[in-house]
Amino acid sequence: MDIRKPLVLGALLVSTVAGAADPQGWLVSRLRTGDRQTVLSVRPTSTEPGLDQVELRSIPERLAEGPGSSTAFYEEIWYRPQALPTNLWPMARAGESDEQEKASWPGSEVRTLTLQGPLANRINLTIVGDGYTAAEKDKFFADAQRIRDDLFGESTFSSYTPLFNVYAVFVPSKQSGITDTVKRDTALGLYRDPPESKRAIMPGNTANIEKALALAPVRADYPILLANDDFYGGLGGAYATTTRSVRSGPVVLRHELGHNFGSVGEEYDNGYVYVGANTSPAAGAQIKWPQWMDAKSKTYETQFLAGAYLWKNLADGAIHVPF
Repeated sequence: MDIRKPLVLGALLVSTVAGAADPQGWLVSRLRTGDRQTVLSVRPTSTEPGLDQVELRSIPERLAEGPGSSTAFYEEIWYRPQALPTNLWPMARAGESDEQEKASWPGSEVRTLTLQGPLANRINLTIVGDGYTAAEKDKFFADAQRIRDDLFGESTFSSYTPLFNVYAVFVPSKQSGITDTVKRDTALGLYRDPPESKRAIMPGNTANIEKALALAPVRADYPILLANDDFYGGLGGAYATTTRSVRSGPVVLRHELGHNFGSVGEEYDNGYVYVGANTSPAAGAQIKWPQWMDAKSKTYETQFLAGAYLWKNLADGAIHVPF
């Protein structure tokens, strides 16, 4: 098998691994809002889709459980060397140097949790922790292993296990936990939004997140941020974010990876991302997946009557939601 050839699932090219001095292509990561673009990185890759330019991924930068969802898109574009826009060559050379030298982070450690095959021929997940102090390094790796075991022990991903490599990256935080009502000095700057809610967990320091991800042996196809927090919360988009919660952490991760890996939309009321294979604006025989429905299945027209986030300290008073 030629390990330089990319693994393709559907239309999505998922393999990106650093090339040698003469890479076969460049992977450009960027944020796009309308016509405005912000390039995050330009890195060498040994994969070769066969075209001058290929859009590998385009997803909302943040997929929050509510109005925190962003209008910006996180995108990854593959270019042949001769097709890379000239204004990106300075970043390309810097990215090539970074890959060759590898980023350094005092006190960091990288462990391989699952190694199923060549880096260029597998889907590579990287779990990076935030809010774990140097004294909590073993706690992070135990949490990362538990999250990994739960992810691949459940039916959705279990049959695909041979296609994945999984890495865990520890970077020390000065304080334990993540920012909520109290500000925490953490490596990645994860924070709850809104404060005191058990809902969205936002990326605070994107530069440090990218630096931590670069410590892994290969660029992550699907980066995972693991917050040192015992309660429900997470985020989809450029990064799949969840918490170490034993009860809800793995469930949230599977949901957020559903957006990133499976490109599916929400399955709950008051969601903001109703796109993908699990949604349809049509009814009855016009839906896109009638072969998955039996004779007893029914479709219903829905109406959105009220939307409210019910996480509230009842000591401050009752909740009133107008319809």
